[in-house]
Amino acid sequence: MFKHILKLIWNKRRTNALLFTEVFFSFLIVFAGAAFCIKNFRAYFSPTGFETEQIWVVQNSFFAEKDSLDIAPTKALIKQELLALDGVEAVAFAGYALPYSGSMWGWGNDNMGFQFWTSMIGGDTDINNVYELDFIEGRTFAPEDRDAKYPPVIVNRFIRQKYWDDQPILDSIIQLGEEDYFKVVGVVENIRYRGGFEAEMETMIRYNPEEDPEATQLLLRVALGSGAVLEEAITRRLSAIAKTDNFTISAMQTMREGMDRQTWVPIVIFLTICGFIILNVALGLFGVLFYTISRRRGEIGVRLAMGAHRSIITRQFTLEVFFVALAAMLLGMLFAVQIPALDLLKDEDFGHTNFYWAIAFTVALISVVVVACAYWPSRQGAMLHPAEALHEE
Repeated sequence: MFKHILKLIWNKRRTNALLFTEVFFSFLIVFAGAAFCIKNFRAYFSPTGFETEQIWVVQNSFFAEKDSLDIAPTKALIKQELLALDGVEAVAFAGYALPYSGSMWGWGNDNMGFQFWTSMIGGDTDINNVYELDFIEGRTFAPEDRDAKYPPVIVNRFIRQKYWDDQPILDSIIQLGEEDYFKVVGVVENIRYRGGFEAEMETMIRYNPEEDPEATQLLLRVALGSGAVLEEAITRRLSAIAKTDNFTISAMQTMREGMDRQTWVPIVIFLTICGFIILNVALGLFGVLFYTISRRRGEIGVRLAMGAHRSIITRQFTLEVFFVALAAMLLGMLFAVQIPALDLLKDEDFGHTNFYWAIAFTVALISVVVVACAYWPSRQGAMLHPAEALHEE
Protein backbone atom coordinates (compact mmCIF):
# COMPACT_ATOMS: atom_id res chain seq x y z
CA MET A 1 0.00 0.00 0.00
CA PHE A 2 2.81 2.39 0.85
CA LYS A 3 4.45 1.79 -2.53
CA HIS A 4 1.15 2.56 -4.22
CA ILE A 5 0.74 5.78 -2.23
CA LEU A 6 4.27 6.92 -3.03
CA LYS A 7 3.60 6.28 -6.72
CA LEU A 8 0.43 8.37 -6.56
CA ILE A 9 2.32 11.17 -4.84
CA TRP A 10 5.02 11.11 -7.52
CA ASN A 11 2.47 11.14 -10.34
CA LYS A 12 0.84 14.22 -8.80
CA ARG A 13 4.13 15.91 -7.91
CA ARG A 14 3.17 19.20 -9.51
CA THR A 15 -0.07 19.32 -7.56
CA ASN A 16 1.75 18.40 -4.32
CA ALA A 17 4.55 20.94 -4.87
CA LEU A 18 2.48 23.77 -3.39
CA LEU A 19 1.66 21.78 -0.26
CA PHE A 20 5.31 20.69 0.05
CA THR A 21 6.56 24.29 -0.16
CA GLU A 22 3.95 25.55 2.29
CA VAL A 23 4.80 22.93 4.91
CA PHE A 24 8.55 23.41 4.43
CA PHE A 25 8.53 27.15 5.09
CA SER A 26 5.95 26.73 7.85
CA PHE A 27 8.27 24.23 9.52
CA LEU A 28 11.20 26.66 9.53
CA ILE A 29 9.17 29.55 10.94
CA VAL A 30 7.44 27.44 13.61
CA PHE A 31 10.83 25.91 14.53
CA ALA A 32 12.35 29.37 15.08
CA GLY A 33 9.41 30.43 17.24
CA ALA A 34 9.43 27.16 19.18
CA ALA A 35 13.17 27.37 19.89
CA PHE A 36 12.78 30.93 21.23
CA CYS A 37 9.76 30.07 23.38
CA ILE A 38 11.17 26.78 24.72
CA LYS A 39 14.41 28.47 25.79
CA ASN A 40 12.52 31.20 27.64
CA PHE A 41 9.92 28.94 29.21
CA ARG A 42 12.58 26.52 30.48
CA ALA A 43 14.30 29.45 32.17
CA TYR A 44 11.01 30.87 33.46
CA PHE A 45 10.06 27.65 35.24
CA SER A 46 13.55 27.06 36.65
CA PRO A 47 14.05 27.81 40.37
CA THR A 48 15.12 31.38 41.12
CA GLY A 49 16.76 30.56 44.44
CA PHE A 50 14.53 32.86 46.45
CA GLU A 51 10.86 33.77 46.48
CA THR A 52 9.93 37.35 45.61
CA GLU A 53 6.34 37.52 46.85
CA GLN A 54 7.26 38.63 50.38
CA ILE A 55 10.26 40.86 49.61
CA TRP A 56 9.99 44.64 49.44
CA VAL A 57 12.75 46.95 48.21
CA VAL A 58 13.33 50.41 49.66
CA GLN A 59 15.50 52.37 47.24
CA ASN A 60 16.89 55.40 48.99
CA SER A 61 19.65 57.93 49.43
CA PHE A 62 19.64 57.98 53.24
CA PHE A 63 23.41 57.82 53.56
CA ALA A 64 24.45 60.08 50.69
CA GLU A 65 25.56 62.94 52.95
CA LYS A 66 26.14 61.07 56.20
CA ASP A 67 29.52 60.71 57.84
CA SER A 68 30.94 57.24 57.45
CA LEU A 69 30.89 56.78 61.24
CA ASP A 70 27.11 57.32 61.29
CA ILE A 71 26.28 54.70 58.67
CA ALA A 72 26.42 51.58 60.87
CA PRO A 73 24.46 53.10 63.83
CA THR A 74 21.79 54.44 61.46
CA LYS A 75 21.42 51.07 59.80
CA ALA A 76 21.11 49.39 63.17
CA LEU A 77 18.42 51.88 64.22
CA ILE A 78 16.47 51.36 60.99
CA LYS A 79 16.55 47.59 61.46
CA GLN A 80 15.44 47.88 65.08
CA GLU A 81 12.55 50.21 64.29
CA LEU A 82 11.28 48.26 61.28
CA LEU A 83 11.52 44.86 63.00
CA ALA A 84 9.29 46.27 65.72
CA LEU A 85 6.47 46.65 63.18
CA ASP A 86 3.91 43.87 62.88
CA GLY A 87 4.34 42.29 59.47
CA VAL A 88 8.08 42.89 59.05
CA GLU A 89 9.89 39.56 59.41
CA ALA A 90 13.45 40.45 58.36
CA VAL A 91 15.48 43.50 57.36
CA ALA A 92 18.79 43.64 55.50
CA PHE A 93 20.89 46.12 53.58
CA ALA A 94 22.16 45.19 50.13
CA GLY A 95 24.71 46.65 47.80
CA TYR A 96 25.72 46.35 44.16
CA ALA A 97 23.03 45.14 41.77
CA LEU A 98 19.60 44.59 43.27
CA PRO A 99 17.48 41.69 42.01
CA TYR A 100 15.17 42.66 39.13
CA SER A 101 16.38 46.26 39.15
CA GLY A 102 17.72 46.04 35.61
CA SER A 103 21.33 46.43 36.75
CA MET A 104 24.09 43.82 36.89
CA TRP A 105 27.57 43.78 38.43
CA GLY A 106 30.09 41.49 36.76
CA TRP A 107 33.70 40.74 37.62
CA GLY A 108 36.29 38.30 36.36
CA ASN A 109 39.77 37.63 35.03
CA ASP A 110 42.23 34.78 34.45
CA ASN A 111 44.38 35.31 37.55
CA MET A 112 43.57 31.84 38.90
CA GLY A 113 44.96 30.09 35.83
CA PHE A 114 41.64 29.91 34.00
CA GLN A 115 39.12 32.42 32.72
CA PHE A 116 36.68 33.12 35.53
CA TRP A 117 33.69 35.44 35.50
CA THR A 118 30.73 35.96 37.79
CA SER A 119 27.87 38.35 38.32
CA MET A 120 27.60 39.69 41.84
CA ILE A 121 25.08 41.01 44.35
CA GLY A 122 25.75 42.04 47.93
CA GLY A 123 24.25 41.83 51.36
CA ASP A 124 24.95 42.17 55.08
CA THR A 125 24.74 39.58 57.84
CA ASP A 126 20.93 39.48 57.67
CA ILE A 127 20.64 39.04 53.91
CA ASN A 128 19.76 35.35 54.11
CA ASN A 129 16.89 36.14 56.48
CA VAL A 130 15.36 38.08 53.56
CA TYR A 131 16.29 35.81 50.64
CA GLU A 132 16.00 32.48 52.50
CA LEU A 133 18.48 30.84 50.13
CA ASP A 134 18.63 27.08 49.65
CA PHE A 135 22.09 26.15 50.97
CA ILE A 136 23.84 23.04 49.69
CA GLU A 137 26.78 23.46 52.01
CA GLY A 138 28.40 26.06 54.21
CA ARG A 139 26.75 28.99 55.93
CA THR A 140 25.49 32.51 55.51
CA PHE A 141 27.39 35.61 56.63
CA ALA A 142 28.15 36.17 60.31
CA PRO A 143 29.24 39.24 62.35
CA GLU A 144 32.75 37.83 62.75
CA ASP A 145 33.21 37.99 58.97
CA ARG A 146 33.83 41.72 59.36
CA ASP A 147 37.34 40.98 60.61
CA ALA A 148 38.06 38.05 58.29
CA LYS A 149 41.29 38.07 56.27
CA TYR A 150 39.35 37.48 53.05
CA PRO A 151 35.85 38.92 52.51
CA PRO A 152 33.37 36.02 52.44
CA VAL A 153 31.17 35.19 49.47
CA ILE A 154 28.30 32.80 48.82
CA VAL A 155 28.35 31.19 45.37
CA ASN A 156 25.70 29.30 43.46
CA ARG A 157 25.98 25.69 42.30
CA PHE A 158 26.53 26.87 38.72
CA ILE A 159 29.95 28.26 39.67
CA ARG A 160 30.93 25.02 41.37
CA GLN A 161 29.80 22.97 38.39
CA LYS A 162 31.40 25.13 35.71
CA TYR A 163 34.76 26.01 37.29
CA TRP A 164 35.31 23.32 39.94
CA ASP A 165 33.76 20.38 38.07
CA ASP A 166 31.23 20.05 40.91
CA GLN A 167 34.05 19.31 43.36
CA PRO A 168 34.17 20.82 46.90
CA ILE A 169 34.59 24.58 46.77
CA LEU A 170 33.97 25.52 50.41
CA ASP A 171 36.83 27.61 51.89
CA SER A 172 38.33 28.10 48.42
CA ILE A 173 39.95 31.48 47.72
CA ILE A 174 38.72 33.28 44.61
CA GLN A 175 40.79 36.06 43.07
CA LEU A 176 38.73 38.60 41.13
CA GLY A 177 41.19 41.49 40.93
CA GLU A 178 44.89 42.01 41.18
CA GLU A 179 44.63 42.20 44.97
CA ASP A 180 40.98 41.24 45.52
CA TYR A 181 40.60 37.86 47.17
CA PHE A 182 37.40 36.30 48.50
CA LYS A 183 36.71 33.19 50.54
CA VAL A 184 33.78 30.90 49.74
CA VAL A 185 31.77 30.26 52.90
CA GLY A 186 28.58 28.87 51.35
CA VAL A 187 27.14 27.25 48.24
CA VAL A 188 23.47 27.62 47.31
CA GLU A 189 21.35 25.93 44.66
CA ASN A 190 20.29 28.88 42.53
CA ILE A 191 20.58 32.64 42.38
CA ARG A 192 18.70 34.13 39.42
CA TYR A 193 18.14 37.85 39.84
CA ARG A 194 18.10 39.43 36.36
CA GLY A 195 14.60 38.35 35.33
CA GLY A 196 12.25 35.40 35.22
CA PHE A 197 13.30 34.51 31.67
CA GLU A 198 17.04 34.67 32.34
CA ALA A 199 18.62 31.26 32.71
CA GLU A 200 20.96 30.64 35.63
CA MET A 201 24.46 32.00 35.35
CA GLU A 202 27.53 32.34 37.56
CA THR A 203 26.44 34.43 40.55
CA MET A 204 27.82 35.15 43.98
CA ILE A 205 26.72 37.22 46.98
CA ARG A 206 29.45 39.40 48.47
CA TYR A 207 29.44 40.33 52.14
CA ASN A 208 28.77 44.01 52.83
CA PRO A 209 29.65 45.04 56.42
CA GLU A 210 27.21 47.34 58.16
CA GLU A 211 29.56 50.31 57.74
CA ASP A 212 29.87 49.74 53.98
CA PRO A 213 28.63 52.95 52.24
CA GLU A 214 27.80 50.96 49.08
CA ALA A 215 25.28 48.71 50.87
CA THR A 216 22.50 51.25 51.32
CA GLN A 217 19.50 49.67 49.57
CA LEU A 218 17.01 48.27 52.07
CA LEU A 219 15.39 44.85 51.67
CA LEU A 220 12.45 43.70 53.78
CA ARG A 221 10.77 40.34 54.16
CA VAL A 222 7.18 41.01 55.07
CA ALA A 223 4.32 38.77 56.09
CA LEU A 224 2.36 37.20 53.28
CA GLY A 225 -0.53 39.42 52.23
CA SER A 226 0.97 42.64 53.55
CA GLY A 227 -0.22 45.76 51.78
CA ALA A 228 -0.82 49.49 52.04
CA VAL A 229 -1.21 49.58 55.84
CA LEU A 230 2.25 48.14 56.46
CA GLU A 231 3.74 50.26 53.68
CA GLU A 232 2.39 53.40 55.33
CA ALA A 233 3.81 52.36 58.71
CA ILE A 234 7.23 51.69 57.17
CA THR A 235 7.15 55.06 55.40
CA ARG A 236 6.44 56.89 58.67
CA ARG A 237 9.25 55.12 60.54
CA LEU A 238 11.82 55.69 57.79
CA SER A 239 10.83 59.34 57.36
CA ALA A 240 11.25 59.93 61.08
CA ILE A 241 14.70 58.33 61.18
CA ALA A 242 16.15 59.63 57.89
CA LYS A 243 14.41 63.04 58.03
CA THR A 244 13.44 62.71 54.37
CA ASP A 245 10.71 61.32 52.15
CA ASN A 246 13.09 60.78 49.26
CA PHE A 247 12.72 57.00 48.95
CA THR A 248 10.46 54.50 47.21
CA ILE A 249 9.04 51.18 48.38
CA SER A 250 8.51 48.54 45.70
CA ALA A 251 7.44 44.91 45.82
CA MET A 252 10.15 42.73 44.30
CA GLN A 253 7.46 40.62 42.62
CA THR A 254 6.24 43.73 40.80
CA MET A 255 9.81 44.56 39.75
CA ARG A 256 10.21 41.05 38.36
CA GLU A 257 6.93 41.20 36.46
CA GLY A 258 8.01 44.51 34.93
CA MET A 259 11.24 42.96 33.65
CA ASP A 260 9.46 39.83 32.46
CA ARG A 261 7.03 41.92 30.42
CA GLN A 262 9.90 42.82 28.09
CA THR A 263 10.20 39.15 27.14
CA TRP A 264 6.50 38.31 27.16
CA VAL A 265 5.92 40.74 24.28
CA PRO A 266 8.14 38.93 21.71
CA ILE A 267 6.87 35.57 22.99
CA VAL A 268 3.27 36.60 22.31
CA ILE A 269 4.31 37.92 18.88
CA PHE A 270 6.05 34.64 18.02
CA LEU A 271 3.09 32.57 19.22
CA THR A 272 0.68 34.72 17.21
CA ILE A 273 2.76 34.35 14.05
CA CYS A 274 3.07 30.59 14.54
CA GLY A 275 -0.65 30.28 15.21
CA PHE A 276 -1.44 32.24 12.05
CA ILE A 277 0.88 30.03 10.02
CA ILE A 278 -0.64 26.83 11.40
CA LEU A 279 -4.10 28.18 10.60
CA ASN A 280 -3.00 28.89 7.02
CA VAL A 281 -1.59 25.37 6.70
CA ALA A 282 -4.86 23.91 7.99
CA LEU A 283 -7.00 26.00 5.62
CA GLY A 284 -4.69 25.19 2.75
CA LEU A 285 -4.95 21.48 3.46
CA PHE A 286 -8.72 21.62 3.54
CA GLY A 287 -8.83 23.43 0.22
CA VAL A 288 -6.34 21.18 -1.53
CA LEU A 289 -7.97 18.00 -0.27
CA PHE A 290 -11.53 18.96 -1.11
CA TYR A 291 -10.37 19.93 -4.59
CA THR A 292 -8.37 16.71 -5.01
CA ILE A 293 -11.22 14.52 -3.80
CA SER A 294 -13.68 16.25 -6.11
CA ARG A 295 -11.37 15.42 -9.04
CA ARG A 296 -11.05 11.79 -7.93
CA ARG A 297 -14.70 10.94 -7.28
CA GLY A 298 -14.66 8.46 -10.15
CA GLU A 299 -11.64 6.67 -8.68
CA ILE A 300 -13.34 6.53 -5.30
CA GLY A 301 -16.54 5.15 -6.85
CA VAL A 302 -14.68 2.40 -8.72
CA ARG A 303 -12.78 1.32 -5.62
CA LEU A 304 -15.94 1.27 -3.52
CA ALA A 305 -17.77 -0.72 -6.17
CA MET A 306 -14.93 -3.25 -6.19
CA GLY A 307 -15.35 -3.78 -2.43
CA ALA A 308 -12.78 -1.45 -0.95
CA HIS A 309 -13.61 -0.54 2.64
CA ARG A 310 -14.26 3.14 3.35
CA SER A 311 -11.58 3.16 6.09
CA ILE A 312 -8.96 2.05 3.54
CA ILE A 313 -9.84 4.93 1.23
CA THR A 314 -9.79 7.37 4.15
CA ARG A 315 -6.38 6.10 5.22
CA GLN A 316 -5.01 6.32 1.69
CA PHE A 317 -5.92 9.98 1.18
CA THR A 318 -4.73 10.88 4.68
CA LEU A 319 -1.38 9.14 4.19
CA GLU A 320 -0.86 10.77 0.80
CA VAL A 321 -1.07 14.21 2.38
CA PHE A 322 0.95 13.17 5.42
CA PHE A 323 3.80 11.74 3.32
CA VAL A 324 4.03 14.98 1.32
CA ALA A 325 4.13 16.95 4.57
CA LEU A 326 6.64 14.51 6.07
CA ALA A 327 8.98 14.98 3.10
CA ALA A 328 8.77 18.74 3.57
CA MET A 329 9.45 18.41 7.32
CA LEU A 330 12.45 16.13 6.69
CA LEU A 331 13.94 18.80 4.45
CA GLY A 332 13.18 21.40 7.10
CA MET A 333 14.83 19.24 9.77
CA LEU A 334 17.90 18.96 7.58
CA PHE A 335 18.26 22.73 7.74
CA ALA A 336 17.22 23.08 11.40
CA VAL A 337 19.63 20.45 12.72
CA GLN A 338 22.56 22.39 11.24
CA ILE A 339 22.20 25.01 13.99
CA PRO A 340 23.21 22.72 16.89
CA ALA A 341 25.38 20.43 14.72
CA LEU A 342 27.56 23.29 13.42
CA ASP A 343 27.19 25.37 16.59
CA LEU A 344 25.82 28.28 14.55
CA LEU A 345 24.04 29.81 17.55
CA LYS A 346 25.44 29.71 21.07
CA ASP A 347 23.10 28.44 23.77
CA GLU A 348 25.14 28.32 26.94
CA ASP A 349 22.06 28.18 29.15
CA PHE A 350 20.87 24.70 28.19
CA GLY A 351 23.41 23.49 25.64
CA HIS A 352 21.75 22.74 22.32
CA THR A 353 18.85 20.76 23.76
CA ASN A 354 16.45 23.66 23.09
CA PHE A 355 16.92 23.24 19.35
CA TYR A 356 16.29 19.50 19.48
CA TRP A 357 13.17 20.03 21.58
CA ALA A 358 12.02 22.68 19.11
CA ILE A 359 12.50 20.29 16.18
CA ALA A 360 10.54 17.54 17.94
CA PHE A 361 7.76 19.95 18.93
CA THR A 362 7.45 21.38 15.40
CA VAL A 363 7.32 17.92 13.81
CA ALA A 364 4.67 16.78 16.30
CA LEU A 365 2.56 19.92 15.91
CA ILE A 366 2.57 19.98 12.11
CA SER A 367 1.97 16.21 11.96
CA VAL A 368 -1.09 16.51 14.20
CA VAL A 369 -2.44 19.44 12.17
CA VAL A 370 -1.85 17.67 8.85
CA VAL A 371 -3.45 14.39 9.94
CA ALA A 372 -6.38 16.16 11.61
CA CYS A 373 -7.06 18.37 8.59
CA ALA A 374 -6.58 15.53 6.10
CA TYR A 375 -8.85 13.09 7.87
CA TRP A 376 -12.12 15.00 7.58
CA PRO A 377 -12.08 15.63 3.78
CA SER A 378 -10.77 12.08 3.25
CA ARG A 379 -13.59 10.71 5.36
CA GLN A 380 -16.14 12.77 3.44
CA GLY A 381 -14.81 11.42 0.15
CA ALA A 382 -14.91 7.85 1.39
CA MET A 383 -18.57 8.27 2.39
CA LEU A 384 -19.65 8.77 -1.23
CA HIS A 385 -22.10 6.22 -2.61
CA PRO A 386 -20.50 4.21 -5.45
CA ALA A 387 -23.46 4.66 -7.78
CA GLU A 388 -23.47 8.44 -7.26
CA ALA A 389 -19.75 8.77 -7.86
CA LEU A 390 -19.83 6.55 -11.00
CA HIS A 391 -22.93 8.31 -12.36
CA GLU A 392 -21.19 11.70 -12.12
CA GLU A 393 -18.10 10.24 -13.77
